[in-house]
Amino acid sequence: MVYMRDDTTTFRPRNFPDGAQTMPLRILESEGALYLFGYDTVRNIPSGRDPNLVREGIDIYRFDPVSDAAPVRVAEGLALGGLDNLIHARVQGEVITACAVDRCFTLVPGISPATWDATAISGSEFVDVQFEGDEAWALLRSKVDRITGNPLPGAPNYLVGRLSATISSVQALPEDCVPHALLV
Repeated sequence: MVYMRDDTTTFRPRNFPDGAQTMPLRILESEGALYLFGYDTVRNIPSGRDPNLVREGIDIYRFDPVSDAAPVRVAEGLALGGLDNLIHARVQGEVITACAVDRCFTLVPGISPATWDATAISGSEFVDVQFEGDEAWALLRSKVDRITGNPLPGAPNYLVGRLSATISSVQALPEDCVPHALLV
């Protein structure tokens, strides 16, 4: 069940037919509307059960601030990873920008999602992303092997990257550095 605030003191339940099977990963508010980034736990069979059926992806829903109608599914199965991935996103007007794992997308109503250039960050994954204009600055770490938790051999520990729909670049940080609080 999703509740939206009518005013400063009143909350009311909202119709969300997919709510029982959607695990919320991120919720943003823009111009009174709520945007819910969710993982469909029925459609996305967790890895290990039947790898032939896995279809990871994130769905994005927009809840209208006035109407009690079911939310509009803005995106379905967006390749932003799965259940255990942190989603970095922003909403400006009706334009949604979302990044997770090692990719970013821009979603504009009526147009297929646009994938950002991520060639420079190959082998890395997002720790933090801050948006500025049509670009994003990212704190990245080398992808780990998911078994030992160690970075892949020869890879720098942390990088700072700059991304947009058309460019990507990175700069390695000193090996003894443990950065935090990316500010743009």
